[in-house]
Amino acid sequence: MFSRHRTHSRDATHICDLHFTTGTEHWNLKRHYLPQVKLDSHTLITPVSFTTHLTQTFRNPTPDPLPQLRYTFPLYDGVAVNGYSIRYAGNALRGVVKQKDAARKTYQTAVARGETAGLLEALPAGVFGITLGNVPARSDVVVEITYCGELKHDAGIDGLRWTLPTAIAPRYGDYPGELLESDTVADGGISITVDVDMASSAIRKVQSPSHPIAVSLGAVSTATAADATAPFHASRASATLSLGTAELAADFTLQLLIDDISKPQALLETHPTLPHQRAIMATLVPKFTLQPAQLPEVVFLADQSGSMQGAKNAALISAMKVFLKSLPVGVRFNICAFGSAHRFLWPKSQAYDEPNLQTAMEFVETFAAAYGGTEILPPVKAAFENRLHAAMPLEVMLLTDGEIWGEQNLFEYINSQIHGPGKGEAVDARVFALGIGGDVSHSLVEGVARAGKGFAQFVTGGEGLEGKVVRMLRAAVCAHTWGYEMEVQYAGGSDEEEGFEVVEAVKGGFEMVDDAVAVDEAAPKQAEVSAKPAVKSFYDKDAKLDEKATDPSAADPYAHLPAIETPKILQAPSTLPPLFPFNRTTVYLLLGPESSQRDVESITLRARSADGPLELVIPVHKSALVDGVPTIHQLAARKAVQELEEGRGWLQAATEGEKYASDPRCDEIVEREAVRLGETFQVVGKWTSFVAVGELHGRDAVVVENAETDDEGPPPSDFFGQASVTPGASSGGLCGASCFMSPASVTPGACATPSGFMSPASVTPGALAASGLPVRSSTASTAVMHTLIALQTFSGAWPSTGALYAALAIADPGAVELAGCGGDNAKATALAIAYLETRVPGQRDVWEMVVTKGRLWLAGQMDAAVGEALEGVIREAAAYV
Repeated sequence: MFSRHRTHSRDATHICDLHFTTGTEHWNLKRHYLPQVKLDSHTLITPVSFTTHLTQTFRNPTPDPLPQLRYTFPLYDGVAVNGYSIRYAGNALRGVVKQKDAARKTYQTAVARGETAGLLEALPAGVFGITLGNVPARSDVVVEITYCGELKHDAGIDGLRWTLPTAIAPRYGDYPGELLESDTVADGGISITVDVDMASSAIRKVQSPSHPIAVSLGAVSTATAADATAPFHASRASATLSLGTAELAADFTLQLLIDDISKPQALLETHPTLPHQRAIMATLVPKFTLQPAQLPEVVFLADQSGSMQGAKNAALISAMKVFLKSLPVGVRFNICAFGSAHRFLWPKSQAYDEPNLQTAMEFVETFAAAYGGTEILPPVKAAFENRLHAAMPLEVMLLTDGEIWGEQNLFEYINSQIHGPGKGEAVDARVFALGIGGDVSHSLVEGVARAGKGFAQFVTGGEGLEGKVVRMLRAAVCAHTWGYEMEVQYAGGSDEEEGFEVVEAVKGGFEMVDDAVAVDEAAPKQAEVSAKPAVKSFYDKDAKLDEKATDPSAADPYAHLPAIETPKILQAPSTLPPLFPFNRTTVYLLLGPESSQRDVESITLRARSADGPLELVIPVHKSALVDGVPTIHQLAARKAVQELEEGRGWLQAATEGEKYASDPRCDEIVEREAVRLGETFQVVGKWTSFVAVGELHGRDAVVVENAETDDEGPPPSDFFGQASVTPGASSGGLCGASCFMSPASVTPGACATPSGFMSPASVTPGALAASGLPVRSSTASTAVMHTLIALQTFSGAWPSTGALYAALAIADPGAVELAGCGGDNAKATALAIAYLETRVPGQRDVWEMVVTKGRLWLAGQMDAAVGEALEGVIREAAAYV
């Protein structure tokens, strides 16, 4: 695992702000940041969730339109991005969630037509990337993003916690590039407003451990003048933060102390547009006491990387002493200090007695945050591999301020140990995580706890660690519970059914009524037909080599996959995590159109423990939509998608041990289900993106993605201004950052050429000669042909590289002018195709399929209305080869 040496945000070289890059090589790459002239953030916190609406205003102060701008920002783990729009020069573009490749193609098509467009994608480690194309000169661009999430439990005050990340206002410290100055003065700064509406629960306290705030009790900021005379509402409050500059030095955190915070709640939401679709969100803070059958082994993993120096390490040492002093007699324990290397106090955990406690206290006193970078996987592996006994529960407590590259490897390891690669192979263990400081990766800390069936906590600024570490320790020594099940109780039906309770049981993410998820290896079921299909001959004298069978993936990239029946009730998380006393837990149920349409009365949660069965019945209440947005549906869908991405979704849980688990297409089946959920409920994930464009003139966008992209989405380096951001080499085949073309210059007519177009099948030496194009000798070197074939990428494109131009013997690529190609990669592809077709026509059987892929890609880069211009572009390219 690679380590990331973290630095304070003042010295960070990767500042998250809207920028473009100029230069063609590493040594002369330069970032140019647009001024963020205004930021407004409004959040509504309800008893079970929050919704945040960010409005960021950027300005293009240059006299030129900007062909491509990029911006990355992190959002905290588990949030559902459910709204994205762009406003500029009186125009408004609303984002729509599509499968990631389809979203990119739609974006590329709009940009190629000269339209302003935007793309919002999920990148690794909880980072989101925005790409804007064709930003008009001297104009403001307003980017609006809406996201919702669960409220976190704050063990320090036994209340709720909400955080707005610093990165939404990234202009803090020195820019690694040029900050463009605006030629006009605008009202800048930051305005953050948080409204709290807790329905019937009174608000006891609203405070911020990170910033000074103004708090108003009894009403929300959106109250009208008529509300001023309304009675005081103890369940409502508003908190505001105003800064005169667009700098936010630390995450903005709000803590809420609410009456009845632990009261179980279950809310049912009816989807406003999907018929017969409902969702339930159940939230509770359990209160129970169980005696563990056997005290566990507790292993503390303490981050001692260089970024822990100073106050953070002093707080960690203090917390570790509280940990050690709070351990109950009878446990076994060990301590590991880690960074780029790690060191355990003992090879194996020792009994908790006075001599060992003293040794441990002395070891903690030596902590000096001098272990270099941050590598978490090795000490976690060592903790599992060196555990004392399989019959003794293992509790791992991770304390860190860091973030790491390859965090997915860490999640997968913990997941394989605790959830097991197969039935009966799981380790009886849990992993808890405490994130320290404002720079900690929430996706890392939350991901570790989720994979480890524990829970996560965070501390920032002047908050004390002690209360939270003690709460974690209490959970760690609590008895393990298992066998979680949920039931949905409906109201009675018709008269003949009076007196009978209607129940649907949910287990493992799918209904026990069906008790399985059917996998149909055939295509979706169709009505049987009596007529037999016509017999085709193995030898058809009229068959042509150039004819291609219809490719269903052109319209549906998942058409080749087996059909899978989705559950009537989809539970997220699919396998319920352990409930810990006094720690907030949330569970979702998506009740599809095939589930019972009766009114839902309650849900019942059951589990088992060494002390016997556990049960809780939670009444279900109907929830009204806020601004018409189905928040519960979107949170449920995001949770289900997140689990699919992490290998613990309902598909993996429902089909464990069945044929599906060994299906070589299982990764694609999982991706298809995540796309279905993302598109249906409009949430962004690993395999879906938001795209905001203008009207597509009544047709679907058809653009094959550029060779520089991959199946995992544009790599983070593309957004961080690395060498891949160069003219012609940017994601999606768009013009590079230094290519300042006017949007007006990219028009459908720009690709038009005179008549004489030829289909791919008609490109023969004779046809080329008749058209006036030069016909090269068929004895031309085949070595060049093989070089070109080797250079072609998976998508069918040829990248614009020195190797390609060297093979084509083109000394000055800049002198090659092809009308309307749309970028250097498109130009390179046209040149390669022209070379193969004109210089080595006798080797057609070798290059034919390669050229067909290239032609399809190149046609996709050009507007659908002028697709016939493809032959004219290739004809122009032939003059250069």
